[in-house]
Formats: sequence, C-alpha cells, structure tokens
Amino acid sequence: MKCPHCGSSRTIKAGKLKRKYQARQGYECKDCKRFFVERDGFEGRLDLTYFKRALMRGWDTYLAGSTIAILCLLTFGLGSTELGISRAALEQGEWVGCFSFMFAHNGASHLLTNLAALAFVTLIARELKISGLAFLAVFVGVGFLAIVPVLLVRGSFVLLGASAGISALFGVTTVKMRQYRLPGPTIFIMFVSALGISSAIEVWLAGSVETAIQFFVHLYALMLGAGLTLIYG
Repeated sequence: MKCPHCGSSRTIKAGKLKRKYQARQGYECKDCKRFFVERDGFEGRLDLTYFKRALMRGWDTYLAGSTIAILCLLTFGLGSTELGISRAALEQGEWVGCFSFMFAHNGASHLLTNLAALAFVTLIARELKISGLAFLAVFVGVGFLAIVPVLLVRGSFVLLGASAGISALFGVTTVKMRQYRLPGPTIFIMFVSALGISSAIEVWLAGSVETAIQFFVHLYALMLGAGLTLIYG
C-alpha cells in the first residue's frame, strides 16, 4: 500500500476508520508519519455501497411490516365481521378471531388508513433499530392485550383492525426516541392529542359510542407499548 501523500511503500496498518455502515482499513506511513485510509474507488462519487448496506440493514423490520400489510390485504373482503373478535364469539368457541381480528377491516378507507400508519411506523422502527421479531411481538401481543378490557366489558362488541397493534408500535417508538435525544414525550403527547381530536370529531359527527371505544383501545395500546418499553427496554 503506497502512501498517497509522499508515495512511499513503507506503510503499516494502523487501526480502522469506522463509519455507520462500513469500516475502512487505516495505514501509517513510516516515512512522512502521516495517516491515511484505504481507498475504495468511490472518492468524490456517490457511494453505492453505503446505500445498499443502509437498505439491507433493516430488512427484517421491513419484512415484518410487509408481512402484516400482506395479511391485511389478503383478509380484506373475506367477511370482516366473521374475522373480528368479541366475547360472545369466544364463549361460543370461535377462537380464530383472537388472531384474525388484527388483520380484518370493515372497509377500504379503514384498511388504507391503517396501511398508511403501518408504513410510517415501520420506517420509524427501522431507523430506531427495532428488530423485525420485536416489531411482530409488539403488534400481535400488545395489540391483543389492548382489546382485553373491551372484551370483558362489552360482550357483543366486535373488534377488528390493525390499529391496536399499530398504536402499540407508536408507543414503543416514542420511548425509543429518547436514545437518540429526540423529544419522545412531546411526540407521545402529539399522538395522544391526534387520537383524541380525531375521535372527538367522529363522535360529534356520527354520535356513536363505537368511536369512543376505539379511542380507548388506541390510547390504551399506545400507553401499553410505551409502558412495557420503559420497563423492559
């Protein structure tokens, strides 16, 4: 390895220069005593390796989000009421709703809204280095825990949609943002405010108790996700 400063071949390895997605070998010239790094041929040009590794680094999180989205699309139109969950259905032995409810939706607007929110939280989770396995565990596990109070109180109310799991993921990401010195508490309050305002508008326009129940589920899921992340990190 020749020194780019003086052209000498008397160089020795001297550690590595670590960057976010790659590490390059460092050298020291024994003649001019200057330090330099191994060239990769991309100096002054677009480093394609950087973007390739940046994309591949979060593949498992993207895969988890894509899996949820595909399941939502596959179950759309298959009979949302039958795929939902209620205490009455559970008492009759219909346990399939425990899993299917989180992928079923009662209309195109409901589905598209949740898919947009899912894409957004997937991108955030990837940037915060949340693994795909943890992503799925929060979506399924905390998403189900969030609906338990409604199942206990309202036996005939049918629950369906991915929003409980997505709200739980938003709760996790707001806590994780603290590691990157981002205003997690402020963002959490913004999420809660957005949920409250949208639900209040729907209750006012439709006059339905269902919207208030949905707001409770979303808020409870958001708080569960944040709380469990604070406890278990």
